[in-house]
Amino acid sequence: MARVANKPIGKNARAGRKPGPRATGAAKASKEVKPAGGNAPIDLYFWPTPNGWKITIMLEECGLPYTVIPVDISKGEQFKPDFLAISPNNRMPAIVDHDPPGGGEMIDVNNSKVDGYAWRSGASGAYKIDLKTWEFKTLPAAKPIPAYDIASDPQNNLFGAGRTSTYVWRVDSKTGEFTYYDIPDKPRGVGGLGGGMRRGISDSKGRLWWGGFDGNFVGMLDPSLDKGKEVKLYPVPFPWFFPYDAHYDEHGYTWTGGIYADRVARLQLDSGEWMFYLLPFTANIRDVNLQPARDGGLSGLWIGHTHQGLITLVEPQAK
Repeated sequence: MARVANKPIGKNARAGRKPGPRATGAAKASKEVKPAGGNAPIDLYFWPTPNGWKITIMLEECGLPYTVIPVDISKGEQFKPDFLAISPNNRMPAIVDHDPPGGGEMIDVNNSKVDGYAWRSGASGAYKIDLKTWEFKTLPAAKPIPAYDIASDPQNNLFGAGRTSTYVWRVDSKTGEFTYYDIPDKPRGVGGLGGGMRRGISDSKGRLWWGGFDGNFVGMLDPSLDKGKEVKLYPVPFPWFFPYDAHYDEHGYTWTGGIYADRVARLQLDSGEWMFYLLPFTANIRDVNLQPARDGGLSGLWIGHTHQGLITLVEPQAK
């Protein structure tokens, strides 16, 4: 049993808005650039499905310039190599932003108090940014360092991985040395096929916890363990849960939530037991954060989700 408390995000969070004009005709629109702001237009790989229209509505509402590139799913064009290079899971629509704010890279300042540096990921290396002078230095990597998310540990070393990555990378904050840790091919949770990382965070022991969204697992990387044993995967027994993130509570439990799930989950590490807490609504979880345990009690989980425009606290009432 758990108590669920909701908080709306802003007083108008649930109010609907009238959508802007839609793009008309994929083939015709493929040559058009929507006028807005003079920025480099976004490439929108599109077919007129409900999900495809959602993106055009969003781009129109935001006033962003874009070019529509048709992907005819009736002809299987979503499986062609050129499109798979952009959307490895053949999901459509897809967008490519050629001029994202800040270069489109992730930034982490969570443990900058250790040495005064923030982290920023890049395609060919990682950057350490001096928060006093704003000067930066590049740490080149021998292998690609994709980063759907990055996470620093208590010593301000940095972890990172992409959504379809076959390994997690780590860079030492003092030496600049990169280490790569393979993500095992199995186990996978029910319905899980892929690997990689969606979102992750380190714990007080310097271990990385992450949501293995496409593989339906929670992952843990402990660099202190023997070579080849650093990574452990915890498959989720609930079908198609698809964890988006995972947080360890420092008391033997790890929490997670998923985009498509109507519940959140808590894993007891010693026993391997999963506990699921049903939510009283359909959630679309995009962020999770711990409610720390207090006075010998249990930790809880804050979740942020889009369907209801709420942040929600789940508090277990018993172990």
